[in-house]
Amino acid sequence: MIAWTLDPAAEIAFDYYRSTIAMPEDVVHLVNVKQTSDLNLQLHNKAQKLQLDLEGVSTHVSELSGDVASALIDHANSTHPDLVLVGRRNLGHWERLTSEQGFSLSSHLSTHILSPVIVVKFARN
Repeated sequence: MIAWTLDPAAEIAFDYYRSTIAMPEDVVHLVNVKQTSDLNLQLHNKAQKLQLDLEGVSTHVSELSGDVASALIDHANSTHPDLVLVGRRNLGHWERLTSEQGFSLSSHLSTHILSPVIVVKFARN
């Protein structure tokens, strides 16, 4: 399962999967919580590209609603993926506190999802 947003950290997590851990018989779930037409189109394009790039990989796109953290946790804990992959934006302490959630989403997911979680670091230039 790969949590997907328009944030560059999600792109880094996706590229990490493609270049490092992708296996031919994988079933990849790309999950989007904040539904916008741009994001849904981008998500479907990523799924299609992944299937073209990696022979044998199948993809599923899930569009969830509600609070981002709760929706991702509920989805992961009900589908029991072998692995969950999320990006990390490297927010500072103040940025995390003033963010929409008030905490680091990647850290929160890694402590509440029952499956193994890989947090892929996004390096700012």
